[in-house]
Parts: sequence; C-alpha cells; structure tokens
Amino acid sequence: MRMFLITVAVVGLTAPALAVDPPPQGSKALSELLPSVENRDDFAFIEEIEFEDGAYEIEYNTKDGNENKVKIDSVSGEVTDD
Repeated sequence: MRMFLITVAVVGLTAPALAVDPPPQGSKALSELLPSVENRDDFAFIEEIEFEDGAYEIEYNTKDGNENKVKIDSVSGEVTDD
C-alpha cells in the first residue's frame, strides 16, 4: 500500500498541471495586443492573463484600485469589456 501511495504521488507531481491549447493559426502576438489595455488612461497593472475560446482574458487594475476585465480576440484584436 505504501509503494502505491508513493507511486501515485510521484506520477501526480510529474504530470502537467493543465493542458493548454495554443492560440489558433493566424493569431496576433500577445505583445501586439497588450497595448490596447496598457494604453488606457486608467491602467495601472495587469493582474492575470488567460487564454480561452480563442480570446485572451485579461484582468487589470486601474490607478484608483478597481479591477477590470477585458477579452481580446487573438486573431482580430477586437477588445470587449467584460
């Protein structure tokens, strides 16, 4: 039983944490898309970036401490406020 637990622990530690799909063919580089968020007048810093369903989901903080979310289509670059 102890060997089984050790094996499970080792396998669990070596397996990837998450499977991430890459952006689709023809996507713009993230560095091309971020200025649409960073150049906002109230922008302070980016809190988190996730990629899901063909879009980057970006959480950022404003200078007054509020948290905002936007989605940016990875191919078109279209920004949608959440």
